[in-house]
Amino acid sequence: MSFDIILIGLIGAGKSTIGALLATRLGLPQCSMDKCRWDYYNEIGYDEKLAAHKRQTEGFWGVCQCDRCSCRVGILIMN
Repeated sequence: MSFDIILIGLIGAGKSTIGALLATRLGLPQCSMDKCRWDYYNEIGYDEKLAAHKRQTEGFWGVCQCDRCSCRVGILIMN
């Protein structure tokens, strides 16, 4: 059976660390969004100028707000 494991969580929550451990343990390849996010950001219309402005005026968390998150890392397994 083939499946994908997707780790979801806030910056610094440990997604890359857990992903590396899972990939090693399960013998699966790992693709970190840290490496491919800019292609995705361009595809969805991410506005780097707006993000830079928010960083300057509101700080880092002005760009990365997630008030509804109660857990640090979520794991989604897809068939």
